[in-house]
Amino acid sequence: MPGWRRADDADWDFANTIRSITRLVTPVPVRVRGAQPTLPRALTLNHGQPVPLRGPGRVSLQVRLRYRLIVEDGWSVRIVAYQYAILDQSEHEITAYHYHPDGESAVATPHCHLGAGAGAARTELSDAHLPTGPVPLTAVVRLAVEAFLAQPARRGWDTVLNAIEESFPARS
Repeated sequence: MPGWRRADDADWDFANTIRSITRLVTPVPVRVRGAQPTLPRALTLNHGQPVPLRGPGRVSLQVRLRYRLIVEDGWSVRIVAYQYAILDQSEHEITAYHYHPDGESAVATPHCHLGAGAGAARTELSDAHLPTGPVPLTAVVRLAVEAFLAQPARRGWDTVLNAIEESFPARS
């Protein structure tokens, strides 16, 4: 599938897709930093700080990701790192999904952490990097709603997530 003709169009489309995902559970804005088309850009929800979600589950969502605009038969986007987390009301991580191949950790593959908020019985789990494969933000938002009872901001939220996953599987 050909990419966008202009870097700005690819950038806008990607950021708008992420906004569409996060707006399903919070009105808090997504911010993008970085202006050079060839350098990684940072996208965060609430400047990377946890955002409390409405609903009886009393959880928060944290979203940080880096992406790069690339030219392959037009401009497109490649996610180069992400940190998505669901936290309890005391902001202890319940679960966090990470991919940071250039980070300080020796683990360069996508993985999951079970934090103190998960109440894991084994202490080894808090330090473990549980392998996952790539985890899209759509899956984390779906988990927040279905498992942790975050209240969706609109009816048909799952239809929106499904459409995003079908249209943009590598970018969601």
